[in-house]
Amino acid sequence: MQEKTDTPLPSPVQAAGSGKSTLSRRAMVAMCAFTLFLILGVCTVSALLYTKVKVDDCTDTAYAYAHAVASFIDSDRITGYLETRQADEYYDSINKYLSSLLNASRLDYLYVLVPSKEGLTYIWDPQRNPSAKATPIGLMIPYPKGHGYDDVLSIVGQQWEGLLFSTDEDAGRLVSAAVPIMGRNGELVAVAFATVTVDSIGRELLGFLGGIALAITILVTILTFILYRHIRKRIIAPLGILSRGTQRMVYSIGKGERLELGIHTGDEIEDLAHSFEGMHRELNDYLKALATATAEKQRIATELSVATSIQVSMLPKPGPEFASRTDFRIHAAMSPAKEVGGDFYDAFLIDPSHLCMVVADVSGKGVPAALFMVISKTIIKLRAQLGGTLSTAQILGTANQQLIESNDAGMFVTAWVAIVDLGSGAGQASNAGHEHPVICRRGGNFELVEYQHSP
Repeated sequence: MQEKTDTPLPSPVQAAGSGKSTLSRRAMVAMCAFTLFLILGVCTVSALLYTKVKVDDCTDTAYAYAHAVASFIDSDRITGYLETRQADEYYDSINKYLSSLLNASRLDYLYVLVPSKEGLTYIWDPQRNPSAKATPIGLMIPYPKGHGYDDVLSIVGQQWEGLLFSTDEDAGRLVSAAVPIMGRNGELVAVAFATVTVDSIGRELLGFLGGIALAITILVTILTFILYRHIRKRIIAPLGILSRGTQRMVYSIGKGERLELGIHTGDEIEDLAHSFEGMHRELNDYLKALATATAEKQRIATELSVATSIQVSMLPKPGPEFASRTDFRIHAAMSPAKEVGGDFYDAFLIDPSHLCMVVADVSGKGVPAALFMVISKTIIKLRAQLGGTLSTAQILGTANQQLIESNDAGMFVTAWVAIVDLGSGAGQASNAGHEHPVICRRGGNFELVEYQHSP
């Protein structure tokens, strides 16, 4: 994967941030933890299985030899040896046979004992080494710690065979297979014991687990490295490119640059990269359109400001025309809802003795209303200044006809027009759909003057 960018992207260290754990490091730690957990799990299961197999193998061997001994010995002679405690030719032949079995097997001990309530009495105790001193016939020893005569009877009486677990200070932990030697009348005469040291299994287990752990460690390490390389290539590296690309996107928005991350993983990460590239293009287009719209809005605002000044300048202000007059005073004000609008007023002399006043409102707001206001104001004023004996109603009627001729937009204007004779104070007024005017009488009282509206 290659990054196709015009400007260098931030480094991985910058993308990760100071003091932050990178995704790559977290993945490596997780895989190492998984490897350790897997090794411990496999070793534990292997140890349990190995121990069970070994113990089963040892106990099966012990049972086999104990059965061989029990089936070979003449039970009638055991009672005589117990009474006389003297060996004979038969005793020596059995002892030699038992020694050969002991030497040919993995057994640690092989002996024949007579159980009683007081303890266990030796009959045969063969040795691996012929020169070794055997236990004398008739020697009684106590039962192993935690066991007694009832345990022997329970094992022999219920199952005709069984296992006894014990611990010896010199040999360690022992497991003994016990097989009864029965008399002719079915009574228990003696028990053949074949004993195996369990501690030897533990020593073998350590060597076995060492080999298993080494093999698993090598195998899992290789697999973990391959998996990490794959994850880094398919996930971590593309996400790093995506992270640095988004940082670059922040600095390049609005500059017209094209963001191409170059991620081709064929999965959701590639879709995410394409989404970021598309978002970057859309943001650039949006900012470009926004800049254009802002410039256009600024231009329109400037033009509206000029239009506002022009519209305000068209309204009458105290000037030379009224400066010399002492028989009346005029004051007016207007605050449009927008920069420009359709409200307007006017005051002008038709002749030295007649003053015309206009208050009007065009439908709508903004530039269209302002344009229609200029036309309406101009037509009304021009018609009124023609002079003659025209009434205010005739002035509005003539203006109405002229506005209809060029009013394709269907706009309208309401107007109130009054003409005052400055000499006599008499006047006339017409109202074309506008609000009723208010007159302030001498003394400060205000009065609403209602006129019949005309078209």
